[in-house]
Amino acid sequence: MACSSAAARSSAPPSPGAPPAVYGEWNTAGATRTVVLYAHYDGQPTDPKKWTGTQPWEPQLRTAPFEKGGAILPTPAEGESINPEWRLYARSASDDKAGVMSILTAFDALRAKNIAPTVNLKFFFEGEEEAGSPHLVEILSKNKELLASDAWVVCDGPVHQSGRKQVVFGVRGDVNVEVTVYGPARPLHSGHYGNWAPNPAMTLARLLASMKTDAGRVTIKGWYDDVVPLGEAERRALSEAPAYDEELKKELGINRPEGAGRSLLELIKTRVSQINGCAYCIDMHTKDARAAGETEQRLYMLEAWRESPFYTERERAALAWAEAVTLVREGHVPDEVYEQARAQFGEDELANLTLAVVAINGWNRFNIAFRTEPGGYKPGMFAAA
Repeated sequence: MACSSAAARSSAPPSPGAPPAVYGEWNTAGATRTVVLYAHYDGQPTDPKKWTGTQPWEPQLRTAPFEKGGAILPTPAEGESINPEWRLYARSASDDKAGVMSILTAFDALRAKNIAPTVNLKFFFEGEEEAGSPHLVEILSKNKELLASDAWVVCDGPVHQSGRKQVVFGVRGDVNVEVTVYGPARPLHSGHYGNWAPNPAMTLARLLASMKTDAGRVTIKGWYDDVVPLGEAERRALSEAPAYDEELKKELGINRPEGAGRSLLELIKTRVSQINGCAYCIDMHTKDARAAGETEQRLYMLEAWRESPFYTERERAALAWAEAVTLVREGHVPDEVYEQARAQFGEDELANLTLAVVAINGWNRFNIAFRTEPGGYKPGMFAAA
């Protein structure tokens, strides 16, 4: 970046032994906004003995993913076209050296064409992201003015499973805690002390399990207090994203993802509440459904779900089951409805689904009887209850 309108430098390490952050900037005359492009140049530690077919420090290009039989290719000559299905194998080739090189390559391409960006650009490459960025706060604090900007673009994140490019607004963070579980003062034989002396492993397992519901919702009080519910544009974006759940479950060998069925459960609760005429419950569960990513279209078409093309076969089976159980006095549960439900849900799943339908019918009657007024509910109000 050594040119009149661009400059780069490596900052001094914030602490002894810490890797430096690399900084660069490209200023455009008249630009009023500034964007920082972030990536990290470090990678995960690796053991060459565990690599097969390719060594971590010897980059190799392949015609396809290694696990799909990709053959080794020679290094392309300058100007030679690159097949997007080719794969480059080396230590940290994708995470996140690809991010660093993508930014620099785009910079070179714009400079070569004499195309100036409409915003000022700053480049920030970190050197210890894989270690948890222990010095990042220190670096940012000491360089507030230098890194002042209107937005950061983080070029380090997952690729959508469909392979399509995506821009994600917001990044996932994490909070690290250290928990110490105390047990007996010495090792104990289970044949002598089992079922009497508390097992620290079981104590920790119960503690961790208590922090989330089976649907994946955090139960810690106040956890969701500052969460802003999804807006219509965000829900629409989620609904329009390529559906890849079934392929991903098959690839990863999992039966269902965490949180699976939350939106379906809210649809069922809403439909049962519509049948029973519980205004408070309809207000509550439509709000929860929106918070779970449900779309307005599917919500307002719910009463006519049989005539609508917006619901999956699994959702249709669940809705038919919920209606039949709710209206059981009028005609029992038809065999056809039962067979459809059994085809879509396992025995335990159907039992849990039925309990949910029974529960919401009870809550409908409770709120109708006690004249609970709609409008005051906010998503997550009863999460820790």
